[in-house]
Amino acid sequence: MSYSWRIEKIKPENWPLWDAFALEQRDGTLFHSSIWLREQPQTETEIFGLFKGDALMGGAALAVKTRWRQRLVPQPRMTPYYGPVFSDALVQSPQLKEAFKQLLTGVYASFDAFTFNLPPQAVQTRQLLQNHEAKLIPGCSHRSLRTNRISGRAPDELIESYSGTSQRRYIRRAMRNPELRAESTTDFEQVYALSEESFRAAGRAHPFPKNDFIRLAESLHENGLACCLCVRLKDEMIAAYWVPFDRHTAYYIASGLSQKHRSLHAGPYALHLMISFAMEHKLVFDFEGSMNENINRYFTSFGPEACTYDHYKSVTSSAVRTLNSLRLLRF
Repeated sequence: MSYSWRIEKIKPENWPLWDAFALEQRDGTLFHSSIWLREQPQTETEIFGLFKGDALMGGAALAVKTRWRQRLVPQPRMTPYYGPVFSDALVQSPQLKEAFKQLLTGVYASFDAFTFNLPPQAVQTRQLLQNHEAKLIPGCSHRSLRTNRISGRAPDELIESYSGTSQRRYIRRAMRNPELRAESTTDFEQVYALSEESFRAAGRAHPFPKNDFIRLAESLHENGLACCLCVRLKDEMIAAYWVPFDRHTAYYIASGLSQKHRSLHAGPYALHLMISFAMEHKLVFDFEGSMNENINRYFTSFGPEACTYDHYKSVTSSAVRTLNSLRLLRF
């Protein structure tokens, strides 16, 4: 029996079913889940499933904004990967092109502007768009972005695998310091304070409001989708790394370091511990790449593999283009 494609908006009470689907797929990540998106500030979560018969074959979970009466799907804050997800079976089949077309015309085309980032492992979907981008998403812009990833290393051989000699020295020095203690933490208020301090030292504002970050962190920890480690100097938390993860990847999303204790090298030590956590659990460690050369240089001192991922943006509304040109709307 042949079934036609069907798109259905998924009700909030059924979001856990979507989350289970998205987290199970190779190309799905925790960023495609309602658990992540529903805590995004100043957005509304909308989730659409792509069905064939009664079978959920794919879909899109979106953080939607309305500005100047324009419905927008921007890149959510602190979110490296985002966009459509298809079942593992579908991405390996010739039906992927038609499924993508259905999702674009049935969901994305209803918005005035949208953007998404396909993760590095979404090989078939990325190839599809590279071959048919102009027809599937007319007028879109496309950029290749970079990230850095570590995988398949033995935890006890990690330090020697780091390419930066100074990083190896700093980590060993911190490990030998009897005044430093590493431990897990759920004190997200203090983690946020350290993260905010690091952003401030870099001349930037924290991208997440405090209460939203704490709710997001608590939600992910309750669902077993994040780990947080800190380094203490006696009883004072001086470094912290908060790393969300799914079934295949751990993501470097938020960290913080006390600026007055930088000389103790608790930052590289905490990052090493998080990479060790990922290797022990057979996860890829994703540095959530940066186009900033100084940040990228720090990441590459840990000897990762450079990867690319794809960023797509489409603005179909002339009003959005006008508002952008007048700097009344940023998209």
